[in-house]
Amino acid sequence: MATTVILVVMCLVVGALELYAGKQSKDQARAFVRRIEELGDQVSKQNNVLVTVGEQLTAELSRVKQDTLPALDRRLRSQSDQVEELAGLG
Repeated sequence: MATTVILVVMCLVVGALELYAGKQSKDQARAFVRRIEELGDQVSKQNNVLVTVGEQLTAELSRVKQDTLPALDRRLRSQSDQVEELAGLG
């Protein structure tokens, strides 16, 4: 009889431990999913920032191509003409 009682108590303890371990595992899984979702949100925000920066860089590059480069080309040609004139004088 004592052996039976000990076996029943041991079974109850093992069952309680299994339930506790299952709950802990579920809690860990929820925390893991929550962290993954947070990281996903951060990646989305950073991606949006990068898109904005990319758009700004594209606009700036377009302005440089339209305004700065032609002006530099004109100045370079003008300077080149003056160098040729000076070289012809010497």
